[in-house]
Amino acid sequence: MQQEFATSSMGLRVAVRCGMYKYQLRTVSPENREILGIYDGNHHHGETPMLTTFTLLVVTGGILRLALGWGLHRRYQLDLSVPQALAGVLVMLAGLPDILKLFSFPLPLGFTLGLLFPDLLFRRD
Repeated sequence: MQQEFATSSMGLRVAVRCGMYKYQLRTVSPENREILGIYDGNHHHGETPMLTTFTLLVVTGGILRLALGWGLHRRYQLDLSVPQALAGVLVMLAGLPDILKLFSFPLPLGFTLGLLFPDLLFRRD
């Protein structure tokens, strides 16, 4: 296989010969992307901030924890708490890759972290 490299004003050209066929690949340099309409640096999707799935799962877990805590306290005068050691083990179990888990843990790391965040942060006696 023979490779030929040649530069042009539009970027780097790479030609690869395989037997009697020749394939050419062309990359576009950053200064020409806006002209070709490939990339627009000022293109935004409104003013809505993008949130990752992890962040949304943490927020959902935290809201569920607040709702459960508020409902249990209002109805039964119970406070929802998990010991710090157990909370740490659950978060570690949720963060392990599937191949290392002893058994299937159904909750994702972000959701588990949102649920157990107050227990990891504050110590209750």
